[in-house]
Amino acid sequence: MAPIRVLLCDDHQIVREGLRSFLELHDSVEIVGECANGVEVLQQIDTSTPDVILLDLMMPRKSGLDVLRELQQREDAPKVLVLSSFLDDESVFAAIEVGADGYLLKDISPAELLKAIQDVSEGLSPLHPTIAQKLMKKLATPQKKQESRNVEELTEREQEVLGLVAQGLKNREVGQALCISPKTVKTHVSNILYKLGVKDRVQLVIWAHQRGIVGDKETK
Repeated sequence: MAPIRVLLCDDHQIVREGLRSFLELHDSVEIVGECANGVEVLQQIDTSTPDVILLDLMMPRKSGLDVLRELQQREDAPKVLVLSSFLDDESVFAAIEVGADGYLLKDISPAELLKAIQDVSEGLSPLHPTIAQKLMKKLATPQKKQESRNVEELTEREQEVLGLVAQGLKNREVGQALCISPKTVKTHVSNILYKLGVKDRVQLVIWAHQRGIVGDKETK
């Protein structure tokens, strides 16, 4: 089996060197590049063709969140595993909302990091236990009483998009499932948020799961 191609992205050289030193001990991983800022990340993706980006959120020139937003518009974007020291709700939910495939904190063990890289390359969504707990609490928060807005107000296509977004699919993956462009998916998501009175993508996923709305990945 070919090694997992990993791009290391952190503005601290000592962090990148530490990650490289550990990961290069394992034949299952190949380090294809390093980036010290968000602009370099977007530049190197095309030349190094990583399978997984190990991404810090706080970087100069373009933040990790900015990188994630731009990657959402790419058809063949690599998986992104956030490795951050930030565990505040705003950072965590924002990263997940804009397409992070996993979210780890920098206190994890080397073995846990290696396992997470393998998992995210296989389509799983590894989460640090603290992050998973935050999401569980958010899902368990009683729903605020809203106006009588429901899924019937959405068009048939918007309902299809909603069902796939509820599964955690990114815009490009939703687009592939429905044979439409990521830009069109983004427009549908914006319309859905407006019609349902939901603030962001994370709240939309919660809204859908609270109502048992989960679509079929094979929808065409």
